[in-house]
Amino acid sequence: MEALDKKREQDRLRQKAYYDRKKEEVRARQKAYYDGKKATDLDTDLTNNETIQAVSNDNVNKKYYDHIDKLDVKDITKLRYRTDMKRIIDLIGNEDLLDVINNKTLRTILDKTEYSYNTKLTTLKTILTTINDMDIKLNKKIFDDLKKYMDLLTREVNDEHKVKQETIKVMTFKEYIDLVKSKYGEQSKMYLIANLYSELTLRDDFQLEILDKVPKVLDHNYLIINKQNCRIIITKYKTEGVYGKISVLASKKLSNLIKQYIATNNLQIGDYLLGNQEQSKYINYHNEKIGVDGAVTLMRQMKITEMLNDPKISKEDMITLAEKMKHSPIVQLTYLRQMKDDVKPE
Repeated sequence: MEALDKKREQDRLRQKAYYDRKKEEVRARQKAYYDGKKATDLDTDLTNNETIQAVSNDNVNKKYYDHIDKLDVKDITKLRYRTDMKRIIDLIGNEDLLDVINNKTLRTILDKTEYSYNTKLTTLKTILTTINDMDIKLNKKIFDDLKKYMDLLTREVNDEHKVKQETIKVMTFKEYIDLVKSKYGEQSKMYLIANLYSELTLRDDFQLEILDKVPKVLDHNYLIINKQNCRIIITKYKTEGVYGKISVLASKKLSNLIKQYIATNNLQIGDYLLGNQEQSKYINYHNEKIGVDGAVTLMRQMKITEMLNDPKISKEDMITLAEKMKHSPIVQLTYLRQMKDDVKPE
């Protein structure tokens, strides 16, 4: 027992000594990452393109970053994985990630950052997914420790969700659309986005290729321009394996908005309605200008909260909404927030 306690104390001191040596370097890298991220976010808002500064060729960790391209996951998931991997590489520099893991200092490094629990969790998951796919075997004790850390982060994320559900209040979707209309106008991209999410409250899946007929092979997300109502077809999204293809006729109002936006912006068949990238950063940037904190997740929260607070909505209606949003009724509850007292449905 004394020997085990001594070993634990030695591990703790070694981790502390490591971080003390690296403290300033890690902080400097983290600051540089944040500064660079802010600049990238601004560029993304202006161009709608996701930009991740590549890992330098002489960095020992480039092999982990490059391996993400070999993972059997969707491109949109690879983009998130690369962001996660770049984040940890910025923190550890040219020290091999595997050495950081084997030295039991990965948790210490992540815990010392100001990242959210969710960001720490996704970063850790990406690291484990990547090295596992590279057939790198970890010592069982080290893996078990990381698994416990991942479980702890998951619990923290769930606790945060619970607190948000009990304390954070959101407006109705109608009030949000009115704010967007007042600030940006009916012909703006933001007004179109708001109406898209009001009618089809998905995730960040509106990378819609404009076509005039349904293609024989469905391998993208599409906007089909008909003489009357437009059709939106979503084949690439997070839960596609469970729910399959989404094919929805837009309302007459939304269809008219779409056609007007296409004409105003001189978009052609084969172009993308909103660009071929995720819109979350664009939405968040423009929401901030109207005093709204959030993007796609906020829209899902508003829609669910609005309906759950409406006494006219039945449980069957909520199940129908969950199906439309392509998640389970249980997951739906994680989006629930309190509704502002002055904007409850009549």
